[in-house]
Amino acid sequence: MISSFGHGKPGLKRVHYVKGKFALSNLLTALIVKDHCWLSTRYLSLYLNTFKDQLIVPLQTGAANMSLRPEKLAGVPVHFPSLGEQERIERLVNEAETLWHLQIKSIERISDLIPGIFNEMFGDPVINQYGWDIKAFGELANNQDGRRKPVKASDRANRQGKYPYYGASGIIDYVDHFLFEERALLIAEDGANLLARSTPIAFIATGRYWVNNHAHVVTENGKADLDYLCALFNLRNIGEYITGSTQPKLNQSKLNGIRIPLPPLSLQREFADHVAEVRKIESYQSESARKFKILYDSMLEKAFGGAL
Repeated sequence: MISSFGHGKPGLKRVHYVKGKFALSNLLTALIVKDHCWLSTRYLSLYLNTFKDQLIVPLQTGAANMSLRPEKLAGVPVHFPSLGEQERIERLVNEAETLWHLQIKSIERISDLIPGIFNEMFGDPVINQYGWDIKAFGELANNQDGRRKPVKASDRANRQGKYPYYGASGIIDYVDHFLFEERALLIAEDGANLLARSTPIAFIATGRYWVNNHAHVVTENGKADLDYLCALFNLRNIGEYITGSTQPKLNQSKLNGIRIPLPPLSLQREFADHVAEVRKIESYQSESARKFKILYDSMLEKAFGGAL
């Protein structure tokens, strides 16, 4: 019953379908079908989820926290065909969702390829069973924590628009933001889970992007490959290098002091080539998933419009 987005913005991310017994928060409302001879609960959930932005979201009211009174839902019109037609639509949707879940699982399995290739080529970065030379991270790359010449306030206001924004999740308004234009490894505190597990995340960013001082921007200095460093940091737990309690932050000096095994640069570059191939497959799968989602949404609209 409370907006999924908060801060005065109406919104509903999804309508959940639940079978069997369940517990319900007082921030939610359960819709229970009175006569299953007329209406299927599964069909109702699909219908409301498809048209939530037209039927439910406009009913939310409030200022700081948009909310919806349960009695307002009683007036929401629900158009439905015969029970047999509802069940036919449910079967079609279930088949489509099965294909969707298989596609998502395929994408997840592809993401496991990079750690597998890393371990095969370099071994465990903590054990260092191949006996690679050990160097401090600060020697292998240029590292800065998002502090650079500030951009104009007018540009900063557009940080969520034209270019992607990186930093600790939820920390938007009270730290300076800076614009970068280069290929770099970003090591950022995972703000959504920082206090729970204190595990930073590492990823490659290309082009123009915003960061705040909760993201470390790492560029090459010719001694180590960014793809190698990215995979290494995602395999190691570097949460111990986060300091602070009220606003935990990844300590830059400690990060620069991390001891890292350094294979030959040629081998790192070979690993980067493998990563590029995996990224191509991921990109293809993601585009395929995007197109499938469009077809899925179109199928639902046709189903509820009697055109399927």
